[in-house]
Amino acid sequence: MKEHRTYELVVIVGGSAGSTAAKWAAKRDIPVALVERDRLGGTCLNYGCDPTKALLHAAGILHAAKRADSFGLRFPEAGFDWSAVVGHVRDLIAGIRGGTPEQAAERQQRRGIDVFRGEASFVSPREVRIDDTTIAGERFLIATGFEPVIPPIDGIEQAGYITNREAVTLERLPRTLAVVGAGPVGVEFAQVFSRFGARVTLFDMNDRILFKDEADLANELAECLQGEGVQIRCGSQIKRVAKQDSGDKQLVWKDSDGEHSIDVEEILIASGRKPAIEALQLENAGVETKDGALVLDETLRSSVPSIWAAGDITRRFPFTHVASVQAVHAVRNAFSEVPEAFDYLAMPWVTYTDPALAHVGATTHQLESNGRTFETFEMALSNIPRNVITAKRAGRVRLLAEPDSGRLLGGHILGAGADELLAPVILAMRHGLPVQALADTVFPYPTSSAALQFAAKQFFK
Repeated sequence: MKEHRTYELVVIVGGSAGSTAAKWAAKRDIPVALVERDRLGGTCLNYGCDPTKALLHAAGILHAAKRADSFGLRFPEAGFDWSAVVGHVRDLIAGIRGGTPEQAAERQQRRGIDVFRGEASFVSPREVRIDDTTIAGERFLIATGFEPVIPPIDGIEQAGYITNREAVTLERLPRTLAVVGAGPVGVEFAQVFSRFGARVTLFDMNDRILFKDEADLANELAECLQGEGVQIRCGSQIKRVAKQDSGDKQLVWKDSDGEHSIDVEEILIASGRKPAIEALQLENAGVETKDGALVLDETLRSSVPSIWAAGDITRRFPFTHVASVQAVHAVRNAFSEVPEAFDYLAMPWVTYTDPALAHVGATTHQLESNGRTFETFEMALSNIPRNVITAKRAGRVRLLAEPDSGRLLGGHILGAGADELLAPVILAMRHGLPVQALADTVFPYPTSSAALQFAAKQFFK
């Protein structure tokens, strides 16, 4: 067994949270080790956010080209080469990463970060083992993220399936695809593959897609997807899957009308994720877990004072933008005599479809369930000149605010560029600005941001 020196900080897995934490420590000349089991950059860079958004962008260009006639434009053929599309995605990810995984690791070493490749498991509260090497640490940051949850569907293992990891690098585009799970991951992939010509059926046990968003906005997005050819089967329970002689997979589901079946070439499982902690052997460190997740206090510290966590593994807002901020906060706390609580105020949530669905703060349902008094201010994007010009009329802006003070409680946007359009609402909520601040702001004409101002001005009525 190889022994190494003790590090001031050991970061387990170099995804968005882990890489950010390691860089923070290295810039301060803190001896830091980074353990990576797969590829530096984590799920977001290699299998999630970045490749899926690259695919969505490519699919959006193809979709626009096929509908250019309405602008008086003529393209002889709007086609694509799937292998070239996937190659573009691979090259893009390599560019963001800064080369191959090995080159990325070398760059981290030059920054003063010792990189260890392999699966980390705790030996004690102060030691982890990576293959035949043991390293010690004064402090640990666990940032192992999530892993897909595969539902217990009869026959699914025998028939085979893919997850987001395989979906972003498929060598061949499936003719037909079943997507199981209508959360952000499932909905985004459903649109990607549909726009590239696959016949897509989207399944979910809930009665609608994107159940954490405003119900009517999610339903309006569902109508947009259905208009593009995506078949949506909400309120459905997948009963079994069987491999056919043709190579296709027969999927049987049950809904209020009984049992139905469909034959598809591929099945994409996007029905949920769970914290990736099994390999860590946390019991050896005495770290408390509950329901398959770390027990953390409000400062992001575990039950063991020297062990902290950040990123998706915390189960709060599993997004890259949150992971990076959590990482810095957790490491600062780890070296502080007075750790501070992490502030979850105004954390945005986006599904990057076209149109996109974005929100920050509370939903209408949450406010009503908590007995909160609030007012709703809306503006349909179909009334905004920029959206008329671009023929991107679907969706609306919705602001939720306290009646008297005008304090913003939530913002919800369905529309083209909703992810970018949400930014002023995030800023206002983060700094306690009332809805009047949006009403008084001068936005450039013609932009979709005018919808924010028009919605906010309704407060004065």
